[in-house]
Amino acid sequence: MTTTADPHSEPAESSDSFQAVNQQLLQTNPQLAAAASRLMANQTAALMLEDMRCFLQGSEQVLLVALAKAARLATEETSTEQGKAALNAVTDALQGLTGFARELTAAASAVATAFDGKTTG
Repeated sequence: MTTTADPHSEPAESSDSFQAVNQQLLQTNPQLAAAASRLMANQTAALMLEDMRCFLQGSEQVLLVALAKAARLATEETSTEQGKAALNAVTDALQGLTGFARELTAAASAVATAFDGKTTG
């Protein structure tokens, strides 16, 4: 006997259980739903900041090597202009990272505070 049901779909019992929990807990207790929403928003904001931290650490490693090469070029007589251009590029990259961090921090803060004082239901 063969079935055509998607092996990755949720069983009907699982969906029914979810609906029962939703109806019994969340719809009858809006404070619980609001608390869960705030918890998830705070977790999301924390993960955004952690991802940013990892990205900045990786960028720091790459830019350190680029800075060393740019400084070497800038101190050699035959490549001074190339070194100056490379140093300017590294400076621009650092400023871009600062702007990125500022924007992502603001977005994470907005996510964390989006559910304060709101209830669902």
